[in-house]
Amino acid sequence: MKTKREKLLLVGIAVAVLMGLFPPWTDIVHFKTIHTESPIGYALILAPPQLGAAHIVKIDFSRLLLQWALVALAVGGGQIFLKDSTGK
Repeated sequence: MKTKREKLLLVGIAVAVLMGLFPPWTDIVHFKTIHTESPIGYALILAPPQLGAAHIVKIDFSRLLLQWALVALAVGGGQIFLKDSTGK
């Protein structure tokens, strides 16, 4: 039987994998003198959003890394919180 700490670690890994499969996307528009960049949500990594010719769609790596860091902190904090007196 898995301990609570092992289950928490597996849940954290599963969440991080799902975040990688459905990353946040950003829309970059370059049109004459207009340059904008805005988040456009989440989509499967194999099927990025399609917006049009003037739009460049890219994975928002800074937001994805922030999300992964928050999951790592939450799992790490949970590991410390669930640590019992035997150290297991």
